[in-house]
Amino acid sequence: MTLELSVIAWRWQCPWPADRIDPPLRPGGVRALATAYVELIRGTPLLIQLFLIFYGLPHVGIRFSPMLAAILGLGLNYSAYEAENYRAGIQSIPKTQMEAALRWHDRLQRCVM
Repeated sequence: MTLELSVIAWRWQCPWPADRIDPPLRPGGVRALATAYVELIRGTPLLIQLFLIFYGLPHVGIRFSPMLAAILGLGLNYSAYEAENYRAGIQSIPKTQMEAALRWHDRLQRCVM
């Protein structure tokens, strides 16, 4: 059950970290929301997040099964940590190498990947 839960949560979070990377072309509001999300999730323990999802959300009318609550909590947590890993990796690329690519998409495709 633990392995199944971890794999499902990992697969669920895979597309999300890329949305939380803040490219320079993003509007300030989107960047601020992504930064707030990553800092909030990384700043609280996973167990507290799981408790809030499973025991706290039913007080406002949102109920999840135990398995779905665990998948949601782990997926949100994994995605915040992965977004920070991606951001750090992108920022570690030398500025001159990033400037060689003309567009943000080219930078991701040619310099990062």
